[in-house]
Amino acid sequence: MAPGYGLNCYNARSRPTPQYCSLRPPEPDERRVVIKATSRLERSNESLANASCNDSCNWPGETGFASAEFITRHDRQIHMENKLEQSTQAANALSEASILSMRDAVVGQVDFARRYTLGLLENVPEELWTIIPAGATSHIAWQVGHLAVSQYGLMLFRQRGRAEGDLELMPGWLRKRFGRGSLPPTNREEIPSRSELLQLLSNIHEVAMATVPTLSAQLLAEPTEMPYAVHPIKLGALLFCPLHESIHAGQIGLLRRMHGLESVR
Repeated sequence: MAPGYGLNCYNARSRPTPQYCSLRPPEPDERRVVIKATSRLERSNESLANASCNDSCNWPGETGFASAEFITRHDRQIHMENKLEQSTQAANALSEASILSMRDAVVGQVDFARRYTLGLLENVPEELWTIIPAGATSHIAWQVGHLAVSQYGLMLFRQRGRAEGDLELMPGWLRKRFGRGSLPPTNREEIPSRSELLQLLSNIHEVAMATVPTLSAQLLAEPTEMPYAVHPIKLGALLFCPLHESIHAGQIGLLRRMHGLESVR
């Protein structure tokens, strides 16, 4: 593709029908996106080009044409809005019995995931908790602190807001150091001890497991924001919690192996 050139897309609103595009000079103030271009006969990850399009394009390989997949920010927003609408409709169709059944299932799933996480942590020497292995991006202490913050957010704060005693249960410094988007602290003075982190994790888990069974179907049907799983309601935040725990349990397992410890089934 000539430098600076883009693509004209036709049938832009006929998703998921493939759209056909032709080469054209760039126009002012276009959104530029990076696409992966491949020919019909060679599907390679090495060929990259810059292109513009008013909508998602997904062309079949044809003689004289490149096949490409790319998406603009506008397309992504439309896609997310459509998915949200579909999810909202599905959530509105849930019966009270279904909501309560999923609520109770989450309790069991979180309990299982937490026991597995603690099994991974059981024989990790404390001196390894604050070491980021070569090639890794976090340490075990950050993983544990992050799980504590996330469980509080998904199972408590997102459900019933801040309650009396929450500042002691989930202090502000814990959220700032281990919350979403935080970087693992490397200053040993800023990292709580192994026993302190495990105690915070245990305290939040105990309150969450006692609180969730008391949440009503009406409350769980209220809308919420990302992150959630399946449904854009408070129930969805609960459903995301065991998935999130499992993701980070996997990361803890990887850190164990990178430290030279045996795997745990």
